[in-house]
Amino acid sequence: MTLIEIMIVVAIMGMLASGVLFGQGALPRARLRTSCMRLAAAYRFAYVHALTSGKTTRVSFPLGGARISVEESDDAMQLDPRDPLRAGGAEAIEAAAVQQADAIQNLRPRAPRAQFTAISGARFRPRDLDEGITVARLYSQHDEEARTEGSGHVYFFAGGQAERAVVHLRNGRGDVFSIVLDPMTGRAEVFDRAVEPPAPEEREENETDSRERVFREVSQ
Repeated sequence: MTLIEIMIVVAIMGMLASGVLFGQGALPRARLRTSCMRLAAAYRFAYVHALTSGKTTRVSFPLGGARISVEESDDAMQLDPRDPLRAGGAEAIEAAAVQQADAIQNLRPRAPRAQFTAISGARFRPRDLDEGITVARLYSQHDEEARTEGSGHVYFFAGGQAERAVVHLRNGRGDVFSIVLDPMTGRAEVFDRAVEPPAPEEREENETDSRERVFREVSQ
């Protein structure tokens, strides 16, 4: 073999090796994006279900886990970040926490504790995120601080609104993608980075823009 032929072979081997490494690096992020779209689809289903059925609906998932489910409730409820039972008492809690909550109830009104059940039928079956993907963090309207453990819930209401929420998904390499839910339209946007919730003044401006966009779409 001549020197030129050897150089060509080495160059080809280098390109093949680079392609393999690129593919190995791109696959985890592709799975992360697919999982984000899966959660966004669950959001959309919950939004439409709440709007058409008139029932409060929520998307639930374990923080640190990878399973998504959708539940509904016939009970009226409201979101109160100061509620000691969190999310209107939608989660099961220990007896000691119940006693503490009852004591606090004597001092101020408390949000009603709605009971949620899985949606009947096969319209939305619980599903898992892609392999190696977990729910890392949840920012929601009914929690004053971000949650990284326990059960996470994102709520949708019969009036065609949802609560403000940002969810972070993480893969085994530590890459983080974010799903940001628009409370006025129920639409989810995926970002390939860790996104923090907007400041209150930015939030008010964004929601005003969303209302105007919805009005324009309805008018057309």
